[in-house]
Amino acid sequence: MMKVKYFYRILFSLLCIQLGLYIFSLFGREVDIDDAWLGEHAYFMAKDGHVHSELMRGWDFQEDRVLIHHKLMTLLGVVFINTLGFSVYSLKAVSLVFFILFLAAFYYIMVRWKKALNHRQFIIASFLIFTFHYTFKFSFLFRPEIIIMFLVFISWYLLEITINSKRTTWHVTLITGILGGLCVVAHLNGVAVVLAGGILLLWNRKWNHIIPYSLGVIIGLSLYFYDFNSEYGFLFWKNQLFQSVLGNDSSTSNIMAYMANNLLKEHMRFFHNPSIIGFSLLFFTLLTGGFKYLKINHRIMLQYTFLLWLFVALVFTQKSRQYILIYFPFFVFFMTLILDKLINNMPGLANWIYRKPSKIMILLLAIFYLVSTSYYNIQTAKSKFIPDYNRALSLTYFPENHATLNIVAPMEFIFNEITYFHCIQGERLYTTLKAHDKSICGAGFLTKTREFDIDYIILSPPYRRDLGMQSLKVGDTLAHFRVLCNTHNMIILKYEPAAL
Repeated sequence: MMKVKYFYRILFSLLCIQLGLYIFSLFGREVDIDDAWLGEHAYFMAKDGHVHSELMRGWDFQEDRVLIHHKLMTLLGVVFINTLGFSVYSLKAVSLVFFILFLAAFYYIMVRWKKALNHRQFIIASFLIFTFHYTFKFSFLFRPEIIIMFLVFISWYLLEITINSKRTTWHVTLITGILGGLCVVAHLNGVAVVLAGGILLLWNRKWNHIIPYSLGVIIGLSLYFYDFNSEYGFLFWKNQLFQSVLGNDSSTSNIMAYMANNLLKEHMRFFHNPSIIGFSLLFFTLLTGGFKYLKINHRIMLQYTFLLWLFVALVFTQKSRQYILIYFPFFVFFMTLILDKLINNMPGLANWIYRKPSKIMILLLAIFYLVSTSYYNIQTAKSKFIPDYNRALSLTYFPENHATLNIVAPMEFIFNEITYFHCIQGERLYTTLKAHDKSICGAGFLTKTREFDIDYIILSPPYRRDLGMQSLKVGDTLAHFRVLCNTHNMIILKYEPAAL
C-alpha cells in the first residue's frame, strides 16, 4: 500500500513537470501550416465579410470564394481577430479556450457529478491528457479537433442522461442533436458524430428520441449554410468539395467498397506514426484486459466510443492521427480505470493482466509511451516562432513597394506579412496543382507562376525538392527567374523580365 501511495506522488510530480512543459510551449509556439491555411480564411472573413483565399489562388476559384472551410472555426477566429487583432496567437487561442473548457467539463462531469473518477484517478487521467502528443499540439493550433472533442464529450453526457432516464428528456436530446450538428459545422467529418449519436439512441431502443435528435441536428447544421447565396451556392460548394477535399476518392462509384477500403486502412491512424504508436500499444493492451469490466460498468460509453470509432473509420478518408481526439476522452477514461485497478491490484479485470509478466509488459509499454510522446512534446515546446523574422526577410530581399508585389511563399509567411503584400500565394498550391499537371516542375513550375504575375518565390526544402528547384545555385537563371538566396532552409528567386 505504501508503494502505491508513492506511485501516485511520483505521478503527480511528473504531471506537474508536464504542465510546466506545456505552459512553456505556449510562449512563442511555432506556426503550423494549418494556422496559416485556416487562419487566412478567418482573416478574410473578418476583413471582407466572406471567405476567399490568396494562398490557394488558382485552385477551384478559391480567390473568389471558399465554401469548403471549417466554418465554426472560421467564425470563432473572426471573433478572436476582432477582439485581439490578427496574429497566429489570437487564432491559436481559440483551441486553447476550448481545451480549458474541456478540462473543466471532464473534471466536473467525471469527478463531481457522476463520481466516475476519484481525485487520485483524476491524476492519472490528467497525466494521460497532457502527455498525449496530439492534445499537447492541437490544443494550441488553429484547427477544429479540440472543439469537436469538447462538443462530443458533452454530447455523450447528454446522451447517457437520455438513455438512463425514465422520464421524457426530449429537450436534452434536442440539445444533443444541436451539438452534433455543430460538429459538422466545425468539420464536415463531424457527420460521424451525428451518426454515432443517432445509432446509439436506436441501439438502446430510444425510438421516440430520434425525432428531437434529428431536429436538433438540423438546427445545429443550419449554421453551416451562413455563407451560401444565389451566386455561390450548393453547386459551387459541391465542386470545391470534390476537388479540394475528396480528391480522387470522390470518383468511387461503389460506396460500400469505398467505406470498406477506409475501414481496412484505419489501423494507420494508430500505428502509422511513431508519435502515436506508444499510446496505441498501451491503450489496446489495457482495453483487452479490461473490456469485460468496461462492458458491464460503462456500457453506454463503450457503445458510443465504438460507434464514433466505426464512423470515423468509415467516413474519414484521411487517416490523420489528430482525428483520434474525437473519441480520445473516452480512451483516457477507460485507461484510467484499468490502470488504477491494476496498480491497486483490485479485481474485475481479465486474470492474465494481473500476472507478473503482464504487469512488466504494461510497465514497459507505459515507459515507451512516455518516452516517445515526451520526445515529440519537447520538440513542439522548443520550436519557437520569431515574429520579426518574416518582416526582416521581406525588407532584405524585396526592395520594391510590397503593396504591389505578388509572391509565392510558405503558407506560414502570412504571419505577419499578409497586410503588406498585394498577394501571397502558398507554395502548397503548386504541389496541389502538380498532382493534376506533372509539367509543374522545374522551369514548368516557374512558368506557371507567371500566370499569376508572381514577382518573387520563396520555397522551403520539401517544396523545393518536389518542384524541381534543388539543383539551383545563387546567381543561376531559369525561366527568367534568378536565384537571390540559397540556404539550407529556403531558396529565393526573383522574376527579371529584362532578361528576355
